[in-house]
Amino acid sequence: EETGKWIASLKGVQPSFEATSIADQDPTDNTDTLMIIADEKDDNNNNYDNSSGNYKFLPTIPGRYEITSVHRMYSAANTTNYLKIFKNGSEYKQMRWDDDTTGGSEMQFIIVEYNANGSDWFQSYVYLGANSAVANGGGIGSFKAKRVSD
Repeated sequence: EETGKWIASLKGVQPSFEATSIADQDPTDNTDTLMIIADEKDDNNNNYDNSSGNYKFLPTIPGRYEITSVHRMYSAANTTNYLKIFKNGSEYKQMRWDDDTTGGSEMQFIIVEYNANGSDWFQSYVYLGANSAVANGGGIGSFKAKRVSD
């Protein structure tokens, strides 16, 4: 809704953050794994907790947020992988990637919009099939969000 974005922009700087990964991760197969997104690039309202084990976005101002997670996944052939956004500790949305060829790497992303109430929090997770990994070294993986309207 363009009108909502325009009205929100009139109210001053809207909360946003962006953080990137520092290293590759090798999650346990067939298990939801919290992504280590520790290198904070921007956080204009101090809403991202990049401390070990947390890596969560805590929007303190209610409104509609666009939340994005991007990771490069290496997959074995015939494997199903998921990139997920968790809300308040539980799965909220997922993007499924089926590699039914010879395996390889691909950038995967998920973008969701959510009406946060001021106490919700969000994290980026992956669920990888057998013989898969996340190659996020050098800041390739990212997790970010921005408030887009009331």
